[in-house]
Amino acid sequence: MNARPDNKTGSPSKAEKGKSGRMARDMALYSTLLVILPSCVLAGYWIGALLDEYFGTGSLLAMLFLLGGALVGFYQMYHIITRISSKNRKQ
Repeated sequence: MNARPDNKTGSPSKAEKGKSGRMARDMALYSTLLVILPSCVLAGYWIGALLDEYFGTGSLLAMLFLLGGALVGFYQMYHIITRISSKNRKQ
């Protein structure tokens, strides 16, 4: 980071610290987008497969829970993206 020091000690100004903090927070939210959809889909499939084994329903519940996991994953991605964009509009 090429922050210009605001005093003789060489530390960045409060505005630069705030900006880098917001950027780090946004990067953390963006990185969750990479994880949220696959984890929801895999969790849904795993729960469905366990229930299929318990009830003996073939792979019906695994497919239903896989689709449910995908829907939940897309909903969470939408929620995160709107949260990021609303914060950026306020700034």
